Amino acid sequence: DSSENSSTSVRVSYVEIYNEDLRDLLNNRQSSTSLTIRDDKKGNVVVEGLKEVAVRNLDQLMEVFR
Repeated sequence: DSSENSSTSVRVSYVEIYNEDLRDLLNNRQSSTSLTIRDDKKGNVVVEGLKEVAVRNLDQLMEVFR
């Protein structure tokens, strides 16, 4: 079974876009001017400079947003 040999990771981020300004809601220390939206090599839209937090379960996820 191939599912036994695979692994999954989950990372969360939280961004606010208001009046064309970006704000990282998980990183209060970062200024909004250091965040930029761009397309990566695969054609995905990414926000550079956005804080991402790895979570393993629902409790960790809920703690990120507190």
